Formats: sequence, structure tokens, C-alpha cells
Amino acid sequence: MTAQLSESPVPAGFDEVARWALHSVHDLHAVRASVREAVRRENGERPAADSRGASAPQRALTVPGSADAVALVASELCSNALQHGGSIAIVRLCHGPEGYLLDVVDRSTARPPEVAGQRGPGEGGFGLLVASRLSAGLGWTVNGLVKHVWAMFPAPAPSRSPADGSTPGALLRHPVRGYTPLC
Repeated sequence: MTAQLSESPVPAGFDEVARWALHSVHDLHAVRASVREAVRRENGERPAADSRGASAPQRALTVPGSADAVALVASELCSNALQHGGSIAIVRLCHGPEGYLLDVVDRSTARPPEVAGQRGPGEGGFGLLVASRLSAGLGWTVNGLVKHVWAMFPAPAPSRSPADGSTPGALLRHPVRGYTPLC
């Protein structure tokens, strides 16, 4: 049994922090690490000691809006977009007074996203369920020739000053290589 995700417009009031284009599942690791790093910088967190960007697995489940939670949801939504939406997906990380907005765009407008129901171990399909549990809001909409699947996260209060001396919450701007506009 599956359930459809609620259709609702992408929330307004957020400024884009970064944008990435994914052409295959091979791009997921780099995007996940980049999303994690961008949220860490916005939150004023120190960079991870692990060179692969790994951190304590519990953090994603215990701190709403943590870099790990946002990165995990980005990975799940991007995987879905690549699997069901065609050859390219765009992920946008946005920041606003309420926290973060993750917006994943693909060209599959024919079917709404479906949240997996009861499935056996190893059958997969739990990405939207994970996203709904780790985010403060989850939805989707079609805008012209593209579909947006979005998730909102509260921004955790900075617990310490940034390692680089920058101001917590300062917007980052990242150039996108190979970006093809979809929206």
C-alpha cells in the first residue's frame, strides 16, 4: 500500500544558498557532501574531521535541521528524482527566517510522488518516508514542464562560533558546473 504526497506549492520566503545538477546516481555522494558542508557553514558548525564528510549517525536523527538530516533527505529526494524523473535533477538549498528549504526538480510530471507503505526488508522505496520523518514539511508541485519535490527544515541555533570566523547564517554562493535550467 502506498500513499501520495500532498501537493502544495514550493514555500516562498527563502533565498537560494546553493544549487547542484545531478546527471546520474554517481553524483549523489558529491552532492550529499556539498549539501552537508553548506548547511554546516550556514549553521556555524565546524567542518567534520572525517575527510569523507561523515559524522555521527545519531546526529541526523536527533537534531532537527542538522547538516546530516538535510544531506540525508537531499540524497533520498535526488535518488528518487534520478530513478523516476529522467536523466537530470536539480537540487536547490535555500535558507530563510524559518530555516532551510530543499527543492529537488526533475522532468517527470506525469505521476505524483508516492510514500511507500508496508514493504519487506531490502525492497527499498522508503526515501519519502525518511524525508517526512526528518523534515518539518514535505510536498510537491508541478510548475510547467518540471516537478518540484521539497522539504523544509528548522534551522538549529548555532551552538558555537564558526571555525572560519564568519557570521552564522551568512549566505553562501556556489557556482554550478554543468547547470541546465529546468525551472
